[in-house]
Amino acid sequence: MRVAIVDDDPQVRQALARLVEREGHQAEVYSDGEAALAAILRVPPEAIVLDLSMPRLNGWNALQVLQQHGLAGRTVVCSGQPDPTGFTARYGARRYLYKPVRWADLWPELQALAAEARP
Repeated sequence: MRVAIVDDDPQVRQALARLVEREGHQAEVYSDGEAALAAILRVPPEAIVLDLSMPRLNGWNALQVLQQHGLAGRTVVCSGQPDPTGFTARYGARRYLYKPVRWADLWPELQALAAEARP
């Protein structure tokens, strides 16, 4: 499984990438939504972990683009910002996890996405 990790915090990106790789999967890391979308739309990964507060193109706008391309359902939003209006669910994100994210909460979501991606 390929997992795109989109977060402007290098420590978060590196930590999540290490955990994904430890489980035997490929992690692709991006520091902003613009760079992530350029790669994701070219070759979509099976799972996307998306922060909301980022430079250049934030996660809110990136999620809207992902929805337009049918990829929002592969997205787990992980943010320190609350989502009181249910924006992420309205735009089709699989799940919203509040930071700090526990691996025990994120990993089952990624596993389910991997299972759904299998032919």
